[in-house]
Amino acid sequence: MPSPNVVPGSSTRGTGGDSPAPEVPAIHDLLNSMKLRLSFMDREFDVLGNEFTRLAVLASAQKAAEKIQALRSDLDVRDSGRVARIEELKEELWRGLQQRVLHDLSQQADAIIKRRMADNPALKTRVASEDSKRRLQIVQMDLQNSEARRHNHNATIRSRSVKEPLRPLLRPLAMPLTSLSSFPNGMVVPVTPAQPAPPPVTPATPQHRPASLSPASATTVSSDSSWDTDVPTPSERFPRDLRELASFDDDRLKGLLLDYGLGNEGDDMNNREKEMNTFLAHIGVPLQVQPTSAAPRGSGRHPKPVFTRTY
Repeated sequence: MPSPNVVPGSSTRGTGGDSPAPEVPAIHDLLNSMKLRLSFMDREFDVLGNEFTRLAVLASAQKAAEKIQALRSDLDVRDSGRVARIEELKEELWRGLQQRVLHDLSQQADAIIKRRMADNPALKTRVASEDSKRRLQIVQMDLQNSEARRHNHNATIRSRSVKEPLRPLLRPLAMPLTSLSSFPNGMVVPVTPAQPAPPPVTPATPQHRPASLSPASATTVSSDSSWDTDVPTPSERFPRDLRELASFDDDRLKGLLLDYGLGNEGDDMNNREKEMNTFLAHIGVPLQVQPTSAAPRGSGRHPKPVFTRTY
């Protein structure tokens, strides 16, 4: 007999025979999809981690390379400084050696001269007399050169023409070893590079004297009885005026500077303006030669110098 609590037409479900709810498969699919995505994300994180590690290594390598480059530059600077210091020390040692050798030779020469003078009193008197004559000669030459510089200075200021005559200066004497009376310790001092010996001085003659040498100065030179030997004369290359100086070639300009002890034989004439300015300052002309454009290569000519005032 059917139970009164059972509704007719309804299905009976047992505990073991219940069918699953329709939402369960969807939840399983969602979980599987999330697991798959998590596995993908895990792989991506691994890749990103490797990239970050590689970038960190590269950054440290870059910093190390920069430090190495900085150290290399610092070492180069220090190395160049050491090389310069070594060259300075070499130069100082060379100068010290030169001075020591010069001092020893001077003492030996001093001893020889003193022995000769002790054996020959007349020689001592003669040396003192010649030394006095040369000193007087130098003083007179300096006075005449000062007058020539004053004339050149005033004439250049007064006239703006490059044809204004210049008064030549006397060449320096070929100075021998300085006598014993020149220094308290009796040291003999030869000609130094700062005061080089000029070319041999020849007696002044009318045909060798430059035309710009005034009669007054010529009379002063020739009439001085104290200049018995080695009469100082102007250089044969001394220019009559600035225009002639501007026309000098390199060899003549170099010879002019050597005549007045303003250069050395081994110097290169690579800067005409500088050499001309050196000569102008020496003769008292208050002008300077301004740098000009170079002449065409192979032309054999130099551009015309431009003289400007220095006052």
